[in-house]
Amino acid sequence: MTRTEFFIFKLPKFVGYAFKIFLSFFLSFFLLTLQAGEPSYIEAKFNNNNLNKTINPIPQIILDFDVYHFEQAYPASQINEVLLMQIVIPTNKIVLDELKQALQNTNLFSSVNIINSGPVGNSCGDCGNIIPVFKADPPIYDPQTSLTVHYDVMKIPCAWELGYGEPNISIGLIDNFVASGNAVNGNILIHDDLPLNIMRNYGTNLNTLCNHGYAVGGLITSTKNGACIEGIASNCTLNAYGVQGGGTCGSGDPNMAFGDAIADGNRVINLSFIGKGRNYGDSMAIAEAVMPPDGSNGITFVYSAFADAHFCTANIPGVINVGQMYGSSKYEHYCRDTLFPNGDTLIIPDQNMDILASCITQWTLRSPFIFSDSCAESSGNASAGAGMVSGVCALMYSVNNCLQPPAVEEIIKETASKLPTNANDHTPPVTAKIIDAGKAVR
Repeated sequence: MTRTEFFIFKLPKFVGYAFKIFLSFFLSFFLLTLQAGEPSYIEAKFNNNNLNKTINPIPQIILDFDVYHFEQAYPASQINEVLLMQIVIPTNKIVLDELKQALQNTNLFSSVNIINSGPVGNSCGDCGNIIPVFKADPPIYDPQTSLTVHYDVMKIPCAWELGYGEPNISIGLIDNFVASGNAVNGNILIHDDLPLNIMRNYGTNLNTLCNHGYAVGGLITSTKNGACIEGIASNCTLNAYGVQGGGTCGSGDPNMAFGDAIADGNRVINLSFIGKGRNYGDSMAIAEAVMPPDGSNGITFVYSAFADAHFCTANIPGVINVGQMYGSSKYEHYCRDTLFPNGDTLIIPDQNMDILASCITQWTLRSPFIFSDSCAESSGNASAGAGMVSGVCALMYSVNNCLQPPAVEEIIKETASKLPTNANDHTPPVTAKIIDAGKAVR
């Protein structure tokens, strides 16, 4: 990694060095805060077991701030502290600060926090930034083309020797899709090449521009029909939770869908949102879902690695944080932020990476509601990588449905043997290895 050079006034050498160090730490902290996503919703925790939202003055607050969602964050939880968590979302995010203060003034809540969130794919402004390469539909699998170099690196064809998954294994995909009409009352539009069950649709606005959900979902379960590269677990079931939120990929609230995706019995949940996993409520709920107190099957969570976006949950066994690399096995940090007119940049490392997926410039499914062609080379990024790893997890469950999430994560990490080619070029060196799907599934 190339160190960023900062230009400063002429000072004694030791002062200059001290100032550089201070500025570097300050900008690192500032950028991590800035990159955490847009203010998205409020997480409020009741200070007692009375969860009745009709208690005065809450109804008036709901009316005054046009709150369209005020519900328990994790209604299926068996932990009382988690049950107290509420998700509060106003129609207009501009009022979040005032809404937070109004809730605090009621003295009904022990904590009230504004949570930042947003799809990882938009963090650098390139969500669904798909570059058309050709119009003709590519073959399903052709080792001679750039279409499949990523699958080859991760040994996906070796995993397919044991099958393409089982329909009883479902993956919950919380993501942006294109919806018809208002997202609250409308429907996710069906993609011919992506079999999915539309579980629920959330949000306030029609999303007409974002291909993110179709691209990620396609890498999990797209049909083997030659329209694009096939999904890794094409025989498994994909449950879609649409979290629309405006006309671009840079919005959407995963929080209403989160509890539902847990309750619906998915064995894997793919969640490529920064912010979701940054707070205590998330970590409590995810830890419970990974290893339920009643001994039932747990859920493996797959995230896209982006700076420290999931620091509260990343180290929970059974939560897999996926970093990104090229088909050449070269790792790359998710974002580079230009700070100065001379082009100098400060690179923020991706933290808590568990595994790497070959996903940058990967071919992905294209939504017919947005594009005229069905498949093209994509910016990919870690969102695509998370989809691929979710597919591998689904194949593992298809072979052995008795696996629990901590074992899934451990197997994936233990069977990975290769580091990226530039692991030692980074500070600190990259220790996450490249997923070997063939060994993991066996």
